Amino acid sequence: MKFPIWMPILTIAAIATVRWNDTVAITAKITPPSQPATQMQTVALQVGQPAPIDTIPDVLERSSPSVMMIRSNRELGTAFVVQLPSGAIVALTNAHVVEGATALQGVTAIGQPVTATVKGIDPNTDIAVLLLDVQLAPLPLRTQSLRQGEWVVAMGNPYGYSGSASRGSIAKPSRQVSGVADPMIQVDINLNPGNSGGPLLDTQGQVVGVNRAIDKQAKGLAYTVPIATAISAAEKIMAAGGSR
Repeated sequence: MKFPIWMPILTIAAIATVRWNDTVAITAKITPPSQPATQMQTVALQVGQPAPIDTIPDVLERSSPSVMMIRSNRELGTAFVVQLPSGAIVALTNAHVVEGATALQGVTAIGQPVTATVKGIDPNTDIAVLLLDVQLAPLPLRTQSLRQGEWVVAMGNPYGYSGSASRGSIAKPSRQVSGVADPMIQVDINLNPGNSGGPLLDTQGQVVGVNRAIDKQAKGLAYTVPIATAISAAEKIMAAGGSR
């Protein structure tokens, strides 16, 4: 292939391994049309946050022991373990999953049986607090603001298929939904019955929300309770000694 006389030729001499969110140095040999190929130039490239898909299997492996399928008399759903600012370690799920129930049977994504007691529910945020009969590690919580387009993964048990996960992105970090007081996170993930109450995780394994609802008129359009809203509701439930 012949290049025009005015087109510089760039030859890569060495490239460092690129990892997500690293800064890498690329040493390149630049051959301008009027000079011999002797000039060396080092260029530092800041790698931003491309789709770090390769981290998601690690996130799921680390998170699975803290996520469980729960079943009441009328609903199938998902719950996960968190530590509240007060220090209490509890499980969160959706209020509509456990409404009317007092005790629930569950099993974690790695097969550990769990019995849960409903501490209380908050119908306004659709958050419920569960107390477990076993000690499970809490999932880390995200404190930074979400950005549109970030990759996220929803863990749950759609139609009873335990330990399932679905990947998608943040469609809108804050969306006001008709009939819901607090803003929700809009995601482009296909959620199904059984996903309710499960965690929405970022690519570092931090909980960003509690999966709540889908738009039945659309495909791949779902809503999640922001984790800050869920934690606030849980703390109020614990302080009140039960349902709000």
